[in-house]
Amino acid sequence: MRKSKIDIGFYDQDYKLHVLENFVIGDGGELNTVDAEKISSAVHGPVKAVILNHGDHVYAKVRFDNQTILNLQKDGFSKISDDLSRSLIWKSLWHQMLDRELSSSKYFNMVVEHLPHETNEDTIVFFLEKSRLLTELYLPLNKGNSSKELLFNTLL
Repeated sequence: MRKSKIDIGFYDQDYKLHVLENFVIGDGGELNTVDAEKISSAVHGPVKAVILNHGDHVYAKVRFDNQTILNLQKDGFSKISDDLSRSLIWKSLWHQMLDRELSSSKYFNMVVEHLPHETNEDTIVFFLEKSRLLTELYLPLNKGNSSKELLFNTLL
């Protein structure tokens, strides 16, 4: 069995980052648990988002639950100051959409809402690279042209 160490980022109610470093995960199918006392000693108040593989040290396929997605949609993206964390979140959401665990319409709406506030050039390039695929292949056919127009206006 192979084991890897990753960092886990926890964002509190104010989207302040707290990191649990060197968490050991294995590939043998065993359950990995995080000591709740370690989290509660660092994070005061509710946790708004958990970012597995904070710092992007290993490959990890991340899936966000509905509550985390709602938190990020509402105000989280603009409050996460770390460019790499935001980029990892967007890429994870893209893969979640590809795996049909997140609707393409919901993903598109998040992009349109948050793209104008994105400051990281790499993340903006990621959106631009994926925008054709999103509007032509993944959104419902009846939304194609209007989605392209909305995305174009968002980019302007």
